[in-house]
Amino acid sequence: MAQPPDSWLVDACRARVSEFSAQLRGGVTGAGPVPNLEWTVAELAQHVASLPALWLDQHGQGADFVRPDDFAVFIESTRGDVTETDPALLADLIDSIFAAYLEEIQARPDRWLYGSKSTATEMCGFVLNESVLHGRDLAAVTGVAPPSFTQQEANAVVAATMSTVSFFIDPDKARAQPDGVYHMKFRGGDDYTLTKQGPGVAVSTGKPPKADAHLNADPATFVMVSLGRKNQYVAALTGGSIAYGRKPWRLLGLAEMVVDGV
Repeated sequence: MAQPPDSWLVDACRARVSEFSAQLRGGVTGAGPVPNLEWTVAELAQHVASLPALWLDQHGQGADFVRPDDFAVFIESTRGDVTETDPALLADLIDSIFAAYLEEIQARPDRWLYGSKSTATEMCGFVLNESVLHGRDLAAVTGVAPPSFTQQEANAVVAATMSTVSFFIDPDKARAQPDGVYHMKFRGGDDYTLTKQGPGVAVSTGKPPKADAHLNADPATFVMVSLGRKNQYVAALTGGSIAYGRKPWRLLGLAEMVVDGV
């Protein structure tokens, strides 16, 4: 049975969600566009507000969840139940919904996500990921200082992300890449082994005896690069991620295996 998440992690989730909702109460216009996204401010807030319901639905389906054919359409459809467009009212809704969700997962820490077993600790990682990344998106409109992950928060996000890597691999794209074993070390956090074989990628915690390539990364930089918020070459030049080993270029192929629309 999974253990409830550490108190610092829950507190961090609450704080980051509050930061996001506070931006919505700053006089921003709901119809205004969000730079680099195809959403308005209201649509971005609707997306964030819809996430707990999505995660609860995923949990309710358990092992029966079927991967959608089009992830972009699937994600867009999750906003359907949130129709409010006033930013301040959306802020109130977000605070209320996430407060209830955090209480739910603390009380029942065994979770399901995308048809696989998960934990409340991993779900907190996703809460942090969404609130900070979209807080940065919203900051481009509101003009506040964009939020940044602490190293501890970023490692929680990495752990959550690693738990779903296998689900987001496109089998056809994977077959087009060479098989291999890859080691990822996150500063201040864990080591992970990614084993690509045939149509899939398996992820385990720990360092492999041998690897085709190694990545030593600042966890916040890794999250920003993996979600398209930072250029991977800039990250490498500034020391945020260091690739080495026999075939370090193979690490670039991992990103090429992700399903479209994510």
